[in-house]
Amino acid sequence: MKILFVTLKPLQFNTSATLRNLALIEGIASLGHSVEILTLPATDNAQWLDKSLDLPAGCAVSYLTVPGSYQSVAHNHQGRFRKIKKLLLPLIRRLYHWFSIHDFTIMAAGKADKRHCQSLEYDMIISSSDPKSSHIAVKKLLKRGCSAKVWIQYWGDPLMADITNKTVWPSFVLGLFERSILRKADIIVYVSPFTYRQQCQAFKSLSDKFAFLPIPYRKHKVYPLKASYRYVCSYLGDYYSKSRNILPLSQAIGQLAIPAVFAGNTDVEINEDSITVLQRVTQAEVEQIEYESQILVCLLNSRGSQIPGKLYHYAASNKPILVIIDGDQKKRMRQYLETFDRFEFCDNTSDAIAGKIKQMMSDQSVYDPSPKLDPVNIAKEFLDFKVRKG
Repeated sequence: MKILFVTLKPLQFNTSATLRNLALIEGIASLGHSVEILTLPATDNAQWLDKSLDLPAGCAVSYLTVPGSYQSVAHNHQGRFRKIKKLLLPLIRRLYHWFSIHDFTIMAAGKADKRHCQSLEYDMIISSSDPKSSHIAVKKLLKRGCSAKVWIQYWGDPLMADITNKTVWPSFVLGLFERSILRKADIIVYVSPFTYRQQCQAFKSLSDKFAFLPIPYRKHKVYPLKASYRYVCSYLGDYYSKSRNILPLSQAIGQLAIPAVFAGNTDVEINEDSITVLQRVTQAEVEQIEYESQILVCLLNSRGSQIPGKLYHYAASNKPILVIIDGDQKKRMRQYLETFDRFEFCDNTSDAIAGKIKQMMSDQSVYDPSPKLDPVNIAKEFLDFKVRKG
């Protein structure tokens, strides 16, 4: 098949959404399909840009562009107005997120048309969020000269039920916008079974289009087993207090006085002496830390239906993985994750975490990358939705 994959998250931005996209693209391409990618060029963004990320081999890449006015405001900090911009830019961004349903990429999405693509006809178009503007871009492409036999929308976080939403718009307004996006697609695939069920209830008239498929990892990462490690455990991902409560993990590590590392963006201050605290690191650095760690830790969100993508990416390795269960759906999430036969679990209390880490430190279990999350297997199931949905 000839497939157009649209994501307005630049392919060299190190985010969970990017890793999910790259894994699915590579899985589809490995099955012999022709994949063209339409995305945005990566700007020199210190927070997200990761030049160590390998782009999919053998896939054509086309680019939309962000209007110059945004690039001027967002990226130019030189000259005599530098201090003023430094003060005003955070406020401008905050106001924008309060009053806008989409992020700045909606400006590029609105300009998408057939001249941005290398073909006019596709067997399938896949639009992937986040950002949700990826779906808007496809809507514009189809209106302005491109065609596809099937349009599949691939969703991470939903819109109306997204726990990270900062907009002032009420839920029913977000629901109207979300419905207007969903109704145009032939198939909608969610990466969490709980979000899938939630969306089926919220948009019952569209639920026959909905499907669920877990996130694939990119490649197997089989590390040599060692007698000792630089870190007993590592947590690699963001941990903002609004969405994840990392303090019990921090306290447990302090109780055990074991070497550990946290790497990710946060608004939480970590004061335990045995924890090395880093900001977000590149994918190459992630793999180095994984190599130097005995146990990989994933912390579930304090509320909502989404499962952190990091958990699935960890499953590419042969390392023991501790999943700290939290949130209003933690019982159902544990039951679901147990079906992979790959993870260890505990509740998000310092005593439970400390006890589980001690047990895992002495455990001699051998792990393998999960075949259920292999990118080729996930790609086959993803493309099979086209057949099942007819």
